[in-house]
Amino acid sequence: FRKFLTSDTDQALVIHGESGVGKTSFMAKAASMVNSILPMQAFVIPRFIGITPKSSNIQQLLYSLCHQLAFVTGGYRHEVPEDYKSLKMYFIDRVSLPFLL
Repeated sequence: FRKFLTSDTDQALVIHGESGVGKTSFMAKAASMVNSILPMQAFVIPRFIGITPKSSNIQQLLYSLCHQLAFVTGGYRHEVPEDYKSLKMYFIDRVSLPFLL
């Protein structure tokens, strides 16, 4: 994980596997380590899909992510749209900002 974070890759880190193999535990530990590996270089917004009913709904998940992105990028939570199409555009706009990993 440390090697992945410190590499020059623009690839996503995808964790997958059967139920019970430790994906959630790995991601929780990885999320807690990011700031020590990359201090002041990344915002960590962990989401564990399927853990709660809200995290199983793409629109609710995207809305929650956008709320946190608004907070960490200096935006305002009230500006986060509620409809799915606008949420997608807002998300793309926020993650395209230069100070996000």
